[in-house]
Amino acid sequence: MRSLKALAVSIGVMMVLVGSGVAVARSLFLPATACTIDRNAADTLEMPQPYAQVRDRLGCDGVLVARDDWGDIRHERYQWRGKAWPFGRLDATFYNGALHGMELVWLSVAIEPTPSPDSRP
Repeated sequence: MRSLKALAVSIGVMMVLVGSGVAVARSLFLPATACTIDRNAADTLEMPQPYAQVRDRLGCDGVLVARDDWGDIRHERYQWRGKAWPFGRLDATFYNGALHGMELVWLSVAIEPTPSPDSRP
């Protein structure tokens, strides 16, 4: 009985620690946007599209993570959080206010069981 209680407490503590670790990683490594986006929202974006139109299609402002001015060319990189918690994101590159590149990271994640070698035909 004592060992079951100790096991239950250990599992509870581990769950709290893992949850805390994921929360810290999410806050440190992902932009804090007012909304989360999914693959369907990202698929509506076209190049070159002005930032205001991208913002309207995604539902909120992105987080500005980089800005460079090269004479007549202004380069900006924005990020939005994806719904595939905790690591999904959209990185968008803008030149002179127009969308010119996107990187979609884990916007959709499907977890499926791996078949065992014995169950293969």
